[in-house]
Amino acid sequence: MCLYIHKNSRRLKALEDIKVYKILNVNENGQFLTPYRHCVVEIGKTYESVLNKNVHDKYEVDKGLHTYKKLDEVKTDIENNSSWYGDCVVCKCTIPKNSFYYEGLFDDAISFASTRLKYDRVILRYNYPYSPKK
Repeated sequence: MCLYIHKNSRRLKALEDIKVYKILNVNENGQFLTPYRHCVVEIGKTYESVLNKNVHDKYEVDKGLHTYKKLDEVKTDIENNSSWYGDCVVCKCTIPKNSFYYEGLFDDAISFASTRLKYDRVILRYNYPYSPKK
């Protein structure tokens, strides 16, 4: 997942916790995996990453913990890319106060890339073919 940003975008510092959403794939063992890098994550834990702004070809952030701002845009992404995501969940997350982040777009959805992310709880489950379950 790449976050597309305006050429004048600057890294920001979270002055308070920011509530966001993350799609996670579910493997055959029930583990949660990030969809692009396939990293195993645990609910309740906070993870850290570098934040890399790439300006060679496009203005994008290709390294960082990527999330969505709005739940309805997460649902739209899953429904439009159902065969790619397969079985997945939507997790409510927090970009903790004092983390660094960029805000931009991913597939026309307002999104973030940050240095820190806490996976708070699973709020939706999707089983392919999709029918959301709470």
